[in-house]
Amino acid sequence: MIRKGNDEVIKRNTVILFAAFVSIALLVSACSNNQNKGNAGVVNKDEIVTITYWGYAQPEYQQQVEKRVSEVFPNIRLKITGFPTVTGGGDPIISAAAAGTLPDLFNSNPTQGSAYSSIGLTQPLSTFEDFESVTKDVDQNLIESGRIEEGEVHNLIFNGANSVAMYYNTRLWAEAGLTEADIPKTWDELVEVAKKLTKDTDGDGRIDQYGIEVPTSGIGGGFNFNYGYPLYWSITGSPTDGFISKDGKEVTVDIPAYAKAIELVSDLVLNHKVAPPERTQDIFPTGTTAMMANGPHMELILNDPNKSRVVDEWDVFPMPTLGLGKATVNYMPVGGRTVMMSKHTKHPEEAWEVIKFLLSEEGQMLGFNLLGEMPVVKTVYDHPDFQARRTAGIFTSLENTEFYARDPYYYSIINNTLSPALDTVLAGNASPEDAVKAAVTSLEALVKEDIASQEALYGK
Repeated sequence: MIRKGNDEVIKRNTVILFAAFVSIALLVSACSNNQNKGNAGVVNKDEIVTITYWGYAQPEYQQQVEKRVSEVFPNIRLKITGFPTVTGGGDPIISAAAAGTLPDLFNSNPTQGSAYSSIGLTQPLSTFEDFESVTKDVDQNLIESGRIEEGEVHNLIFNGANSVAMYYNTRLWAEAGLTEADIPKTWDELVEVAKKLTKDTDGDGRIDQYGIEVPTSGIGGGFNFNYGYPLYWSITGSPTDGFISKDGKEVTVDIPAYAKAIELVSDLVLNHKVAPPERTQDIFPTGTTAMMANGPHMELILNDPNKSRVVDEWDVFPMPTLGLGKATVNYMPVGGRTVMMSKHTKHPEEAWEVIKFLLSEEGQMLGFNLLGEMPVVKTVYDHPDFQARRTAGIFTSLENTEFYARDPYYYSIINNTLSPALDTVLAGNASPEDAVKAAVTSLEALVKEDIASQEALYGK
């Protein structure tokens, strides 16, 4: 059986979140007469306004974006801070809304953002007159992930359209006698290559160079994003097969398919012995593992001599998931970071100008260069600085690969409930199918509880 600790934490947090929603719903109702309306108001270019924004806490990114916004929009002063810690735990957005201190803008994701918009904390962005022109070069699948029931987009993806590919150590590759012709196209070929790259280099009878790295833990999405979605979609043959229905009301996991994905990855450790059993996270930069599935942000780490021993000794190839089921191409998930606007901002037009900057070529490249986050605006792919990056072409035009948005509902709950099935199997506590069945049962209970909470709160 799956360990209950994670489920209890998730369940408790869900209850706390919706208890807070009840309080916020009353607050929103009381303040409804003072709400800003869509594009209400005319920007006074002579008035200096401050837009507060809870976003990335990376200092250089904060400084650069704040500086450029003030230069592009002389009447706007942008103040970016990281998300505050709530004493005793809890959601900082909910807590700030209850205290009346919600910032003008804040980062979110498609899953959590839908909860904020459903209780009236956020302003629809698709009501701004130039919304269509601003977002015309963003993949519409990603735009739709932020649209709520009444048809408006509250939750707008602005960067982090990251996917997954396989990084490999070119020095270890060559030492094993492998060439570009050996780059695997199928999962079986990947396993065989990993075997050739797994070695006892000092002859002490213990493996000290492994062929591939496996995520440390299922919790948090490392397994699900890097392996779960690609393998699951390959087995089912459909990238539209998620784990929860599009309305968020039904668990739709194909248990045999997800169990097969768990089995394939656990076999790397237990049977093939090509991945370290301790599964230390992100050890590829140390040069002791030969391959690692990860996103484009890893380029910044691998090229930093203070963080990497493999500078100039790595390359990337498409994630090989073929030969497992019905898929005829590699299906890869796409992540995303979204931005939301407070319903009660006093400066909606200026806040919208900041969002437009984030979606501009300059804003997109700042996120790519300083954070390693892939742009979501397709025209940026032609930027010379973008093309100069080694991972740029790989992650935007992977051969024989198609990209699809991950589940728009309950993404965190899905990861934290399904993915730990991998831990259960690796610990020898259950077979892949039994571990997944137990995880699905837990997921169904959480979804049912969430639906009941929403019905009690909203009467629907």
